[in-house]
Amino acid sequence: MSFLFLVSLDKNQKEDYKKDDYKFEQLKRLLPSTGDYQKLDSFKHIDNKLTFILNKLLCVKAIDAFIKDKSYKFATNNTGKPILINDANVKFNMSNCVSENISTMIINNQNVEVGIDIANVNDHMGNDSSFDYTLYRDILSHVEMDLLSKQTDPNKTRLFALMWSIKESYTKLLGVGLNYANLSKVSVFENNATFDINQQNYKNINIDGDIVDFKVFWYGQQVISVCQKSNSSISLPLMIREVTVDSLNSSSSLSVLASSSFKLKKHNTYFSHFLGYLPAQTTSYDPNRFTIIYYALLSKYLLSDELKDAELYISYLKGLYLENMEFCGFTPNKEHFPRGIEHNIPQNFFAILNLLILGCKDFQFINVNKICKVVKKFLYETCDDLRDFYMGTSILFIFDNLKSTDLQKIIQIIENDCFIDDYGFTNFKKGDVHSGYISCIANIFQILKLKFDYDMSQEKKIFTFEWLCHRQIYDHKHTEYNGNGGFNGRENKKVDSCYSFWNFSAMSYFQMTEKNPYDLKLYEDYILKLQDPIKGGFAKHLVEDDDEEYLDSDVYHSFTTLCALGLIDGILDPTLCLPKNTLTLITNSDILFSK
Repeated sequence: MSFLFLVSLDKNQKEDYKKDDYKFEQLKRLLPSTGDYQKLDSFKHIDNKLTFILNKLLCVKAIDAFIKDKSYKFATNNTGKPILINDANVKFNMSNCVSENISTMIINNQNVEVGIDIANVNDHMGNDSSFDYTLYRDILSHVEMDLLSKQTDPNKTRLFALMWSIKESYTKLLGVGLNYANLSKVSVFENNATFDINQQNYKNINIDGDIVDFKVFWYGQQVISVCQKSNSSISLPLMIREVTVDSLNSSSSLSVLASSSFKLKKHNTYFSHFLGYLPAQTTSYDPNRFTIIYYALLSKYLLSDELKDAELYISYLKGLYLENMEFCGFTPNKEHFPRGIEHNIPQNFFAILNLLILGCKDFQFINVNKICKVVKKFLYETCDDLRDFYMGTSILFIFDNLKSTDLQKIIQIIENDCFIDDYGFTNFKKGDVHSGYISCIANIFQILKLKFDYDMSQEKKIFTFEWLCHRQIYDHKHTEYNGNGGFNGRENKKVDSCYSFWNFSAMSYFQMTEKNPYDLKLYEDYILKLQDPIKGGFAKHLVEDDDEEYLDSDVYHSFTTLCALGLIDGILDPTLCLPKNTLTLITNSDILFSK
């Protein structure tokens, strides 16, 4: 498994480090060696200095995740590519965007050589108002020149940045940089090929007899290309793991999944069993099958296990959509559930999420207006459970069917009908204050923020934030207890692995401090103890919590644990509990549906 890490500075951080000498000095002192200080002083421009620091900190932190022996040393191979002396199996490559203060790194411990490059769409503009791609004719293929000639100016610079990053990532895979003899041959574009600038995967590309795979990520105005030999034992990363400057200086790892103690293969095998629900080899009548499929699909993504035959699965799920005089929506089985299940909110919600995870963008086969009409009637007239209310609101958001009138109704229901003064948010004023329900509320309000720029009152946010801060268990009456670091979901309750996800998810909206208030290192140590050594997956409790003889994983707690790790790694968005890039498709209106 390869990891793609990215660290950057936000606008406020850039201004602080550039204007405040004291803050810059604090950042500078994080550098690992005095030799780095000398190199830093050789740069004249502040952007070069800041990016150099980010690069060094990211490099050390990422390698620390893979190597236990911290006395490792760097060297260069015969082509000048950086390598590790201590562990030949760890391969890495880095690339920076100085103008935006971004540093990226691809790394694995499977002895697979990798290359990476990041390019900004404006890197080659110079001081000109328009881009003259013909200046680069010596490094462009005839097909690339032809493609560029057909683009408008904005698309021309994006396409050239893509071409450049692909070329440089390949030369960095080899370790020769731009000294490669014939850069025009380093191309993924073919004559008469359908061109999509957002295409991610380019597989089995022949470059002078070298067969290579590329993967492309767009990050704002930057394009990141990574590559490796096509016959490699591992696949290229599925996602970017964004890390913060604070995380580079923390005791927690960049990713628990990179730990040698993380049972990646066992967890992948464990969740593969549940894909038997898709298509229909097992339990074809199970009303919960859409939920189980969702657990498996998202978990496989978080484990960076690329799913094959996605189009086959999409076709199968679309086949479970049913519309007649009495019903409109997804059903687990058309014959046995011709009218769906009860109000059918969960079935529609999880079926839609499954299609989105699989990469489906075309939802024109769905009668959106009919489904949304039924959803609104249920939410505003009969719904008495926050979980259903959250799922219904999410469906309306995905299909862009939330109106200003909905905003007022949702505010009334959640802020007034679910909040008890001096107690907190409850499930329609029933039962205890509970992390699971607060997570639903947090993501409903995140949807309102995205759609209407509406935010909850500060008083309620602060009250809820303070309650969430007390959910991690730090001390236990028994000193030998191993559960410190886990989370509970209600006051005076013991630790349960699923609550880590609910609390992290809720905190994404309610957090009122600059830094995460939870001890992530303590949590990581705890969660690794919950791994089922036989089946894979994660258990609900430690053995001593359940008075059992061994750990026993289940799909729900395994899924929620992986989601918690996905939130920590910055690859999962809690709003709809989807990959970040999938949520971007929704917010950018890239999903097709009938209106």
